[in-house]
Amino acid sequence: MEGLTTEFTFDAAHRLFEYPGKCSCIHGRTYRVVFSIEFTTQLLPRKPFLMDFRTFKSLLKTEINNWDHKVILYKEDTLCDVLKEYGSTRAGLIIFEKQPTAENMAHFLAEQAAHNYKKYVSPFELRDWEAATLDSLSTKRDCVFTVTVYETPTNAVTATSED
Repeated sequence: MEGLTTEFTFDAAHRLFEYPGKCSCIHGRTYRVVFSIEFTTQLLPRKPFLMDFRTFKSLLKTEINNWDHKVILYKEDTLCDVLKEYGSTRAGLIIFEKQPTAENMAHFLAEQAAHNYKKYVSPFELRDWEAATLDSLSTKRDCVFTVTVYETPTNAVTATSED
């Protein structure tokens, strides 16, 4: 298999609503996200490289940037209403469909990467260079996305999503 890997970091606060421990309090973290795509079909040496790294990073960059320096809360969290009253834009509020755990964040990002990849069209100037465009893959199941979210330097969770 061939693949690409990149990393992102972002800072965010969160809490686990109704959690019976100290993570029920708002606290900040510096998250590290390791993002990979592996291709199950041989793509090289048909073209010089799999995918431009700028393009590859763009599959998750918007989501990561949206979470940076924000407060990420579960949609049922009672603090959502308080922060909405203050003004969710000023408060930097991100309302998450599930509890904002590293597990749920990793699954969300893996699914989002697969979704964004399906919409990816290689720019004209890169078509002769990139091997990992949808038109070069034989089936929809030719790649696997892996996202690892480190919530601390030593604790991480990994999720995968197939295209």
